[in-house]
Amino acid sequence: MILWGKGRWRRYGRPLLALGVTGGALLGGLAFSQRALIFNRALPAANRFETRAVNERVALNQIALELASLSPLTGVGAGAEVIAAIPLAAEMEGVTPQPAHNVPLLLLAELGPVGSLLWLGLMLLPGVWTAVYLHRQSHPLTPAQLWLLGLTAALVAAAVIDLFDYYMWGWAQGRLLRWVLWGLWGTAVSTTEK
Repeated sequence: MILWGKGRWRRYGRPLLALGVTGGALLGGLAFSQRALIFNRALPAANRFETRAVNERVALNQIALELASLSPLTGVGAGAEVIAAIPLAAEMEGVTPQPAHNVPLLLLAELGPVGSLLWLGLMLLPGVWTAVYLHRQSHPLTPAQLWLLGLTAALVAAAVIDLFDYYMWGWAQGRLLRWVLWGLWGTAVSTTEK
């Protein structure tokens, strides 16, 4: 949408529409070929394994909220949510102690509201900064600016993933991927500012 507001980008309307229709058709074909998996995930009541996974995630979110209420200012400590959740998870059937699958909620339980708000600010920073920067540009975007836009999209996608899983927060591979994206984004910002 940022690019669409620029007058020069409107001339690319037909090619972008063709790209969108082609991408939509490919995505529709993929979704149709994998419809059994999609229906299992979208309608968890139809599959007992999905029902269990959804119920466990809800229980883990409740445990994280309870831990956050027990220590509302400081949280239970960085990386200690799973340990603190052991007695609470033992009271629930079918729940194994693991981090909440929602990073802002996990950080609220571990680091308190300050940690959760700091995460939120860091996740909003790339999108807001890039939107403001690109809005001020009046000329066609350079390849470096398009690279910056792509890296920003990757960081925003990682932040959205964090709302549904703790992979990029709790696992070494996820942290490495996020730091690589942050490093590339920071480099792209410094080169576009010149």
